[in-house]
Amino acid sequence: MPVVDDVIKIMNEYAPENGAEDWDNVGLMVGDFGDMVRGVLVSLDITDEVISEAEERGANLIITHHPLIFKPISKINSTTAKGRRIMLLIKKGINVYSAHTNLDIAEGGTNDTLFSLLGLQDKETLVVNGANIGRIGELPEMTIEDFAKKAEKAVEWNGKSPRLDIVKASKTCRRISLCTGSAAGFDFLTASKNAVCDTYITGDVSYHQAQFAKDNGVNLVVIPHFYSEIHIVKVICGYLSKHFQNISYTKTQTDIFTR
Repeated sequence: MPVVDDVIKIMNEYAPENGAEDWDNVGLMVGDFGDMVRGVLVSLDITDEVISEAEERGANLIITHHPLIFKPISKINSTTAKGRRIMLLIKKGINVYSAHTNLDIAEGGTNDTLFSLLGLQDKETLVVNGANIGRIGELPEMTIEDFAKKAEKAVEWNGKSPRLDIVKASKTCRRISLCTGSAAGFDFLTASKNAVCDTYITGDVSYHQAQFAKDNGVNLVVIPHFYSEIHIVKVICGYLSKHFQNISYTKTQTDIFTR
């Protein structure tokens, strides 16, 4: 049976921790490097439901995309949700490992996963402030409305498709850039324009960012943060199962959105 550190080493071959942005926090958030791994649950975040799910499935290692601890914390106690969760994880002997921006840029990471789901071709890298963070691809020319319908079906998760918002700045959609999660900053939009992309895809877009995209002639397709990244959990399970076949890997069934 592998220990936590064995799994981390394999994850580092996939998404090296030193590839994370300087402001990011990745690695073992809570736990013991020498703890024997009985099962792995892969999720976007640590929530109360995810902790319960891990316990029910006998998983003592949770791998998340979003870091459990992002900014320094000065206290761990029961007065905050994060404090309660950290205490609960330690009490139940559940380890937590997070791969964030290093997973975004990794070959086969979050951006590549969305790229493939959308059926994009001729992959290039979207360079933003010197970082090879996003992706660029092409499709046969279509309207932005038709592309959005295609994207809605492509990112379906657990039988649910999100409603995608569109900012229409151009009649056609052919050369497309993307970056999953919260990546709608003016620098991302400017990089897309400079790369001669007619369309940019991301999540968590503000009104002023949407206005900036339209003013600069770039279509914007907003895939909700969750749906833009959740598909990576299946990819991670498949990757790890090729290296350690004697433990179980489960993609989370928890979804904070209900309807």
